[in-house]
Amino acid sequence: MAAITALVVLPSCGSSNDETVETVSKEEFVKQADQVCAKTEKRQLALVNKFEESKSGKESQASTAKAEEELVAFAGVPPIKQQFQELSQLPTPESGSSQVDAYLKALEAGLTTVEKEPALLLNIDSDPFAKAASLAEDFGFKVCSGA
Repeated sequence: MAAITALVVLPSCGSSNDETVETVSKEEFVKQADQVCAKTEKRQLALVNKFEESKSGKESQASTAKAEEELVAFAGVPPIKQQFQELSQLPTPESGSSQVDAYLKALEAGLTTVEKEPALLLNIDSDPFAKAASLAEDFGFKVCSGA
């Protein structure tokens, strides 16, 4: 479950093909992004509970690697996808948009990796979101960086 909670590490910025792009201050952007990330944590915890309820009464496999991978796929990945989409819709920050773009790319790469190999998320030495977390922290995120 700690691995699932640690998944929450993402901010992004929205872009538009329109000529006018809505912008917000960096501080407001961080505030909005961290609110999105906080919702992701709640969604993940709810899905962890749902997963555990679905396994109760059945033969306990909670300690097996396969069950942990199933948990990551069920409770970790979908909320992160939703978080990524919500963050992408936020107005562009007035400053630091290139940092946010780099973070988004790192987050997307981590998400792609976890979808293919959920077990990587269970090993701190192979955290697919480490780069995204570092970029988020450098930008000033609190919840989204895991700080």
